[in-house]
Amino acid sequence: MLRLAARSARSGRGGDSFTTGGDRSVTVHGYVSVPPDQLWFLTPERLAGKREAYEEIAMSRGMVHVSGEAMFVHLEILGVADD
Repeated sequence: MLRLAARSARSGRGGDSFTTGGDRSVTVHGYVSVPPDQLWFLTPERLAGKREAYEEIAMSRGMVHVSGEAMFVHLEILGVADD
């Protein structure tokens, strides 16, 4: 376990470090465990899109639709709806 923590801390991901406790526990700081079936959600492209969406919302440039159908009509008008 200690080797794993040391390897994680030296992995170069930035900010990772570890501490050990008197009870032989190891705490890795800056480490986030993500289940393998959810890794697709954390790709750089998706994270960039998420940041862009948050920025749009912060600038009140988003759009609210009264229903899912209204949203798809709007997307179709824009020419970006999936067929």
